[in-house]
Amino acid sequence: MGAHTALKERQLVINHVNNGNSLREIIEIIQRSHSTDQHIVEMYRKGTRLTGNVRKNIKKFTACEGRWILRQIRNNRKSRATKLAAKIK
Repeated sequence: MGAHTALKERQLVINHVNNGNSLREIIEIIQRSHSTDQHIVEMYRKGTRLTGNVRKNIKKFTACEGRWILRQIRNNRKSRATKLAAKIK
């Protein structure tokens, strides 16, 4: 898997597109591969977010629950995360 493009680079590509520059001109300015720039432009035109995915509704354990999980794993190394999470609920 290739390297991720930085948010500033993606915004720079979009600014050039909005200014009317062609994809070839953008490639010469930014010095990235044409497929990367083309993918950024396609995502922008489809309305897909340019930022990374934000994780929502992450359940955070309390300190007491965290210690309980560690104790359970220490006592039984074959414990499964799904079973321990089910016991907490």
